[in-house]
Amino acid sequence: GQRPDRVMKRDLLGGEEVNVYSHKEGVVRAVVCAGLYPNIAKLKSAATKGSPPSFLDEEGSIDLHPSSVAFQAERFRTSWVVYHEKVKTTKVYLRDSCSISPFAVILFGGKLSVDHQGGTIAIDSWIKFAMSPKDAVRLKRLRHELDSILLDVVKTPNVLPPSAQTSVDATAVILDKEWERICKQKGVA
Repeated sequence: GQRPDRVMKRDLLGGEEVNVYSHKEGVVRAVVCAGLYPNIAKLKSAATKGSPPSFLDEEGSIDLHPSSVAFQAERFRTSWVVYHEKVKTTKVYLRDSCSISPFAVILFGGKLSVDHQGGTIAIDSWIKFAMSPKDAVRLKRLRHELDSILLDVVKTPNVLPPSAQTSVDATAVILDKEWERICKQKGVA
């Protein structure tokens, strides 16, 4: 339907309006990323016959826990996973993990910095993606806008200005399209 030019009131405790993107896997995975950050790891080595994949996080090497569903995965859709917990027994293990898109990390991760000379965007200085400076600056601006929207919603629950809704809708499209592209290209986890 049409959105009025005035401030929209929303029921943030539930309802159809709040769940509009609940069927978009890329958006849901980005929300999980936002909620669990900084629990992010990068694929270090892919699974081989008899050997599960291994990952790196900011603190070093970690493996998938043998009881993890993803432990049996031969391939991952992306090189990035978000995880619920890390445990140390005989090794350091990840539990409850799922693949996430680079855009989810960029838009909902930690502090962003753009290296114009090197053509990268970094999150918390250890997560880096190659990207044109122009695109990196655009994503940094979108990230700043999303951070501002979230702050506004925390300050004034149930109120979302139409301009903010436009940014949220555009972000959802970006995340969903990227996840669709990833799914067409790669594996299963």
